[in-house]
Amino acid sequence: MKKLFLLLSAFLFAFISNAQESTSLVGTIKVFEDGSKGVVFFDKGDGHGIAVSLDEVEVCWYPAKTKKTMQDISGILNVNSPELVNNPDCGVANTDAIVVQLGKEGSPAVKWCMSHGDGWYLPCAGGLRFLLAVANKGEGDKGPISIAIEMLGGQGFTSSWYWSSSEMSARHAFNVSRSGSAVSDENKYESVAVRAFRNF
Repeated sequence: MKKLFLLLSAFLFAFISNAQESTSLVGTIKVFEDGSKGVVFFDKGDGHGIAVSLDEVEVCWYPAKTKKTMQDISGILNVNSPELVNNPDCGVANTDAIVVQLGKEGSPAVKWCMSHGDGWYLPCAGGLRFLLAVANKGEGDKGPISIAIEMLGGQGFTSSWYWSSSEMSARHAFNVSRSGSAVSDENKYESVAVRAFRNF
């Protein structure tokens, strides 16, 4: 009997441990103190992670009317190859650099992200690639994060490309394909879809 009890105890301990390890916030809704909401797509496992907005919009990175006087954002490291934009954590710093140089109204993409509330930002290419290729498994509007967004009444990933805050030059920034499999540079005055991120 004692042996059976020990076996059952070991089984229950293993079951509970596995259940705790598999507990994840990914795919759940995150409601922030200001009332804004997003779906968690990255869970650091310590109560912190990143959420993506329930909505998206198509806007330009830089206003088309200023295309003759586009500025290189000095606080963003320019790269000339999509393979170099792998850092998923630079979106906040990039957004801050854009605001410092252009003001809160200077970039329609940044302005839209920040309109969601405090802490929302335009993600960098690496962050978008993680969301679309890893968390959403490259499945567009059929992936788990997209489905979770739609179940909460939001708009899944239906656009072909998404702007990032990663910059190539004064005139070009990077956008990421819906599957997350491709990164390309685009003229900043073109209208491309945007999703906002927020860390917690």
